[in-house]
Amino acid sequence: MSKDVDLWLKLVSESGLEVLDLCFPDGSRQDEEGRGECYVLPKGVIEGKSLTKLALMGGIRVDPAFMNHSVKFFSLRVLSLWSVVSGYEKAIEHLISCCPLIEHITLKCCSVLIPRGTANRILQSDTDGVMKSLSMHGLQKLKTVDVQGIQEVY
Repeated sequence: MSKDVDLWLKLVSESGLEVLDLCFPDGSRQDEEGRGECYVLPKGVIEGKSLTKLALMGGIRVDPAFMNHSVKFFSLRVLSLWSVVSGYEKAIEHLISCCPLIEHITLKCCSVLIPRGTANRILQSDTDGVMKSLSMHGLQKLKTVDVQGIQEVY
């Protein structure tokens, strides 16, 4: 299914998409050994220059390659991430810093991938992949922030 979703996201991001609300209601999928697997968000999503709202929920992974790409959400006003897994501790912080006009941020139950074995598997560690801290600065248009599941927010 992920290849179909990738193609669909590529097509809509090339057509002036303003709102992307992507939800996998069952959260991460389970493989035959009971481990969770995530849908890896394709890099093409960040090429949608007209995007004003990005909402991702459940079993979606934003990997380091996505963040290393020249991310610039110049039009993004609303960012909502629920149960999103990032490839490294500062990925979400990096994403937020690339949104100069951001007004509303919601982050709930986001975690960090603990890489071991297959690249798409979420494995737990002593910290259960919990994001320890998040720093948001220089966001002059920011009006509301709703954060749950991150130990410290600056």
